Amino acid sequence: MIVNPVKRAYLALESWFNLSFGTEWNPLYHLGTLSFFLFWVILISGIYLFIPFHGSVEGAHASVEYMTHEQWYAAGIMRSLHRYASDAVVVTVLLHMFKEFASGSKNSPRAVIAVSAGFHGSPACPICG
Repeated sequence: MIVNPVKRAYLALESWFNLSFGTEWNPLYHLGTLSFFLFWVILISGIYLFIPFHGSVEGAHASVEYMTHEQWYAAGIMRSLHRYASDAVVVTVLLHMFKEFASGSKNSPRAVIAVSAGFHGSPACPICG
């Protein structure tokens, strides 16, 4: 049986993660859960950061400076948490997409829904963007 090289690479990565974390704690098996958790971290930290933020041209820079230097203990840490959680969501979603591509799930009817949902969320969509 011929296995495509992308699937073989993903299975090698998965087995390495199984050796490192064990099968129960392998993060590749929990990409959806991790993304959902990180979404809530981003939402809560974003709401916290939105409260002291001023959206005017003059006030935007000043409010970010205030949050960074005057409130580094709360707002500065929340800015870092918000940023790193956002980066982690991008990584988990890309890993999930790679996993689905490697497993051949792109040929299922659910793939059409996923592609159209990704398209509708992008700025290229004539309806939503």
